[in-house]
Amino acid sequence: MIILTANKNTAITALYASIRDGEPIAYPTDTIYGIGAPLASIEANEKIYTIKKRNRTNPLPVLIGSWEQFNELALPLSTDRLQWLEELWSGDKPYTVVVKARPTVPILYTKGGTIALRMVKTKWLADAISVVGAVTATSVNISGSAPLNDPESIKDRFNVKYMLWGDVSNETPSTIVDISQEQNQILRDS
Repeated sequence: MIILTANKNTAITALYASIRDGEPIAYPTDTIYGIGAPLASIEANEKIYTIKKRNRTNPLPVLIGSWEQFNELALPLSTDRLQWLEELWSGDKPYTVVVKARPTVPILYTKGGTIALRMVKTKWLADAISVVGAVTATSVNISGSAPLNDPESIKDRFNVKYMLWGDVSNETPSTIVDISQEQNQILRDS
């Protein structure tokens, strides 16, 4: 396992290595510790399902670092919805939103034509994602069990090639809201 201190430059290095080697990364997010990989690496993202024993019909949430990335992955929203989302994401509470995906998004990251996106709030991670591209992020755990937030425990229990070592600013996963239909629906309230 290659362990790097979490910051913009090491994150960029690890994310590009993830693409090159087809290997996922464990890293601190603005909510909890995550395991993920750039969307550019189908191979690395497929390994996450095996590592977590996750059902492949449950796509991985995606972190973005900019509105440009949102527009690359999501179909356009109405002006009212877009303004509501901007306000939602500017608040303190982390939200993942399910939106209609562009048809160009690989099926691995979608379900029923939708994709789960979260604008990451941690500056160094948002900056790295803005350079490398959107990344998946799911809790570091075996599906159905409690997430691990301690880097030492993650290092000991999970076989990932790369790890960004750092603190999480929150120990609660994001709230997930499906806004892909006319009526918003809360899928997970954290």
